[in-house]
Amino acid sequence: MREQQVSPGITLVHTIASGGSLADNLLQAIDSLPHDVDGVAIVEDDDWYSSRWIQFVADSLSSGSEIVGEAITRYYHLHSSGYRLFDVKAGGRSSLCNTALSVSALPLFKSVLEGSPFIDFRLWQSARDNRLKTSFWADWKPMVVGIKGLAPGYGIGHRVDTYEDKDADREVIKSWIGDDAFRAYADIETP
Repeated sequence: MREQQVSPGITLVHTIASGGSLADNLLQAIDSLPHDVDGVAIVEDDDWYSSRWIQFVADSLSSGSEIVGEAITRYYHLHSSGYRLFDVKAGGRSSLCNTALSVSALPLFKSVLEGSPFIDFRLWQSARDNRLKTSFWADWKPMVVGIKGLAPGYGIGHRVDTYEDKDADREVIKSWIGDDAFRAYADIETP
């Protein structure tokens, strides 16, 4: 575990768990958190995150939100130049890669980690059922983009043939994450 002060009042705690299922790794990471954290943001190592995301999460949690997400989830498949948009707020949920929780919501999170691999669906449904206070980033400019098509696999529900919208000139991804970040991803070998 490694801690990094990113701004006054915001410390990132990096936990790396490996060797088990996603649920097992998340449980291990939660159980290894310091006792003085105020919240947890799920940050996946292959996805793109705006530098403003953590501040939005911190502001939302400090204003009383128990679960935080992004209203429009974006996925981009590097190998096929395909992308998908989900208006997840209409469904009352966000994807796991752009979800954050208050410490008080962690027991609920732990309770949904067993079962189907679609943890985000179960988490947000349980949050609605338990009437947790939510915050959604609703601006068109993304805070998080799920990057798919990197080795070793595609991710649950992210087969290459599910990306029907194509971005042949890569302008969509560049508008989402910027030219510099795009070049960094473009330099990664994809299967």
